[in-house]
Amino acid sequence: MRHQKRDETAMFSKIFDWYAEDFGGKGKTANWVRFYRSLPPLKSYDYMPYDWFLNESK
Repeated sequence: MRHQKRDETAMFSKIFDWYAEDFGGKGKTANWVRFYRSLPPLKSYDYMPYDWFLNESK
């Protein structure tokens, strides 16, 4: 997660978008994150592109 204080926005992993129902449904990502981490009020949030390189085996 990335949080930018100057414009009160956050960027969450795309996984939160793909599995939204597991995190409370569409539009509930910030609420779910707040349960586990301090997060100030946000004007907006979006999802970062997923880095498929993370899934490659070495």
